[in-house]
Amino acid sequence: MTLTTTSSPGDFARLAKSIAQGARAGTALEAAERARSSERVLSTLKAAIGAGSLGDPEWAGSISSYHGLARAFIEGIRPQSLFYSFAALSVPSPMRARLVASAMITVDDNHAEREWMPLARGAMDTAALAPVYAGSIIVASDELIDSTDAESFAILRRELEKGATAAVDRRFWSIASAGITATAANINPPLDMRELLNVVNVTGGGAGQMLIVMDTTTANVAATVATNGQRIFPDMGPFGGQILGIPAMVTDNVPTGTLALMNAAGFAVNSGSVATDIARSASLQMRYDPTQAAAQTVSLFQTNAVALRVMARFVASRVKSNAIAILSGCLLDGRSSNGKERRGLRGSDGDIRRVFGRSQDRTAIEERNLSSFGNAVQF
Repeated sequence: MTLTTTSSPGDFARLAKSIAQGARAGTALEAAERARSSERVLSTLKAAIGAGSLGDPEWAGSISSYHGLARAFIEGIRPQSLFYSFAALSVPSPMRARLVASAMITVDDNHAEREWMPLARGAMDTAALAPVYAGSIIVASDELIDSTDAESFAILRRELEKGATAAVDRRFWSIASAGITATAANINPPLDMRELLNVVNVTGGGAGQMLIVMDTTTANVAATVATNGQRIFPDMGPFGGQILGIPAMVTDNVPTGTLALMNAAGFAVNSGSVATDIARSASLQMRYDPTQAAAQTVSLFQTNAVALRVMARFVASRVKSNAIAILSGCLLDGRSSNGKERRGLRGSDGDIRRVFGRSQDRTAIEERNLSSFGNAVQF
């Protein structure tokens, strides 16, 4: 099978737009041709896929175009996605398979044939790697869908990418943090980082596989917090960077006041794929927490609107309990968002240590609303 074309990140959005246009008038292929879509988009829409045969080495060529579009879409959102960035640090795991997380054996010099070999670690953690699904729905007006200008397409593409990123990242965070008890942050950032490292970095083998994750509020402080006029984390910026040589990522898809250290070696992940679908006659609950009871709905048909759904299928499973450590109520600047007062740290000479450029024995605390992020749209 030979591929002569490549996909751009915008091709997936162009495919979704063409399908939405084709559901109203004409066909998706005609819409794609009018928009001068790429050859990859056109080949995806052109013909029905026949039955595959092991006797035909080219049988998969007819579906390779769509996989190329999906892969390009994932690569396009990877830099701003917590899950897809994290997945790049790990060796991909197969779906629907049982994975042995840790099984080490040692053999001494006197070990003879046909003798039992001793286990250095007898526990073998296993995980069934079933696929995980997360998706979002974007509702657009017919005018936006039918518009041919670049600005309208840019809006649609941006919303598709933002919706998919939020849905996948929030689902991944719920999996990664499930059952983990967060540690309340101190007023000393280096000591906080040491606590995280003592949990996650226990073998020294996580180089290149660790990631620090934080929300925007925490990142703003981490980028500017200083002591005696010197920034504590000089390589950290408000949009990301490094802390102690570990890449740091900023995302709005974790709770406010959160800073976490994650080791990809303790997770089984696979980026999987994405699919798109549209609806023109459905009724939607325009809310983040849809209910099965009677609720107000909006008819797409009556409002001349179309719903585009992006559904991601991926693997995410924490296979080691120490693969993640979390700080909560974290502001990193001598304040805590958990509503409790904290004392300054005393030096060995008994004097109050200057913390972040000012002497202090007690720190004024401001209460913050630690409301969790909204749930992904359900459908």
